[in-house]
Amino acid sequence: MLKKNLENLICPITNIKFKIKIFKKKNDRIIDGIIISKNKDWYKIEDTILDFTNVDEHNYQSYESFKRKYKIKLKLKKKKEIKLINFQKNFFNHNTNKYEKEITKSPFSKTFDDFYLKQFIQKFKGKTIINIGGGSAREALYFAKKNIEVTIVDVSVNILKLAKKKLIKNKLYKNVNLICGYAEKLNIKDKTFDGWIVYGAAHHFHNPKKSFLEAIRVTSKNGQFLIWEPSNTPLRKIFDITMKLFCLWEEEDHVDFLFDQNFFKNTLKDKSTNLITKNVILIPPHLYYINFYYFRRLLILIDKVICSFPLLRKLGGTVLVNGNVK
Repeated sequence: MLKKNLENLICPITNIKFKIKIFKKKNDRIIDGIIISKNKDWYKIEDTILDFTNVDEHNYQSYESFKRKYKIKLKLKKKKEIKLINFQKNFFNHNTNKYEKEITKSPFSKTFDDFYLKQFIQKFKGKTIINIGGGSAREALYFAKKNIEVTIVDVSVNILKLAKKKLIKNKLYKNVNLICGYAEKLNIKDKTFDGWIVYGAAHHFHNPKKSFLEAIRVTSKNGQFLIWEPSNTPLRKIFDITMKLFCLWEEEDHVDFLFDQNFFKNTLKDKSTNLITKNVILIPPHLYYINFYYFRRLLILIDKVICSFPLLRKLGGTVLVNGNVK
């Protein structure tokens, strides 16, 4: 965690700044430390990753070990190991490498990212962005290469550890913050960032609408945003069938939310300007495994030519949203 960014955090109970104790740091980055709320709740920064999950969900053994290591006198509120109560957190903590291999590194993801993420980054004018549900730095790697400071918020500490390894390997970690926390309650000051992105993550959230409004709250006026999510269209049903017949990845995410353009328009119209929503992806992801380069070119062709027809675009299996915060 970069020290300067701790000033942007607020206590979830009192909405005031935390007290900070630093045990180990390197240059401007805090390696180990704690932040303390007015009511003496505390959250650890361990190996540069801030644990900003609910106090009653903290791993008691992990916190007890950290407390002994640095002789912390503050009390832990729970006296026993707390089981993970969040299905998504539980899955991603236990299937980090599997998810990385099957989805993040898949030809389908790479094709889509190389096309749509790069388009957004070319137009992005800010210096800081919050990547909510950012996982293993799939999107952050693109932004960091452009010297944009990225704050990744994700519910899984294990997937954030993987993000750190990838960023260090690519020599891009210097401008990235990692926070283990929730999209629905960011505990960050208003208007902190120049933009935000939720990219294939909102269907994992407990309350997507609340998460989007939180993202808007912590973003400055005219800040740019990008959303990409599965869409509730006929092609989604075809996708579900083909996945049962030829499974590419485990349908682990317990998808409760399939979105349409109206959801985003109704949620964001009063909070944003220049709002654009469109359905994309008209070919099943299985085809990208046959020939990555061929189907990448096909994706570009479809987006520019076939999707220029409104009725065809409405069939797209995912929805892409971008705009500016009002």
